[in-house]
Amino acid sequence: MGSFRNRIINGDMRIAQRGTSSTTVGYGSVDRWSTSSSVVGTVTQSQQTLVSSDAPYQLGFKNSVRYTITTPLTSVTYQYQGQGIEGYNILDLNWGTSYGSPVTISFWFRSNVPTGSTMCCTFVPNGSGGASALCRFTFNFTLISSGNWQYVTYTIPPPPSGLGVITNTITSGLNIYIHSLFTVYLTSVPGTWEGPAAGMFNVGSTAAYQWWNNAGNYIEFTGVQLERGTVATPFEVRNYAQELALCYRYYQQFQGTSDPYHTFALGQCVSGTQAWTYFRFLQPMRTPPTLTSSAVSNFCLNNSTAGALYPLTALAINANDSSGVECARLDATASTAVLTAGNATLLRGNNTTSAYIGLNAEL
Repeated sequence: MGSFRNRIINGDMRIAQRGTSSTTVGYGSVDRWSTSSSVVGTVTQSQQTLVSSDAPYQLGFKNSVRYTITTPLTSVTYQYQGQGIEGYNILDLNWGTSYGSPVTISFWFRSNVPTGSTMCCTFVPNGSGGASALCRFTFNFTLISSGNWQYVTYTIPPPPSGLGVITNTITSGLNIYIHSLFTVYLTSVPGTWEGPAAGMFNVGSTAAYQWWNNAGNYIEFTGVQLERGTVATPFEVRNYAQELALCYRYYQQFQGTSDPYHTFALGQCVSGTQAWTYFRFLQPMRTPPTLTSSAVSNFCLNNSTAGALYPLTALAINANDSSGVECARLDATASTAVLTAGNATLLRGNNTTSAYIGLNAEL
């Protein structure tokens, strides 16, 4: 069957660098999977640990991702969760040409909404061609039994020539949403490509159950695989190091979980209040990353003059190589003019294991 046939990264939800649970919109827990909503409310995204009574567990899956409504989302325009796939990783599909290839998606799914509810999954290519090339494909499936796992598979034909063009880029080539709805532009013709039209990134099905209306509702899935062709093959289990490296292209997190004075970077003081420290990434990232970190008070500078620790008031990132994807300079600012310009210094945790540095290059 060949390796790397699955175009989804972290489809078995093993990797969760940011943590096991979060109420943050966007990326907050399981790597490469995000959620968002148009209104104020709370959707908790969490990595779940499966047990032996779970059907996916019996096939080797140990984790899933769950999205739970903790505060009902009222007057919602959009609510989605899914994954974007980089254009480079699906260029071979030839979408937008007369040589386009079908793809097959498969996954395990469960929800506690009523049995018989209509659920949906939407594909939105995001390539070149402007508005005239935009399109979407939505298919529906029925929840067989509330609270129980079911296996879902569906083959998506290539979009018509000229639509859904995917280009050779590091940007998003295809967005996949699992039971996401954008209420302004819902499709009433599932199983067909639609477009072009305004608002083509608004997706969902008119028949789909609006699960966000009740606190406690959840949807959960694992074993997500997207592959070229018309057959859903067994889930491709890549070794942990490979899957983690794939995630590192989009996000890397560094944290001293057992050392409250963990050393993050080495650098030099450039003034009485500022130091430049140098940070090499674990591997090249998709684009120059932005910095996410815990509270700046969790960090300090270790001035080599006397070994004293000086808390920070600011921490910022600057690209430090020609492409900005292999290393960066972290500029640290101390609270008072206590540093000695020219001295070496360490960027460290300030007596806490909560300090972390995240490098974000997500799609």
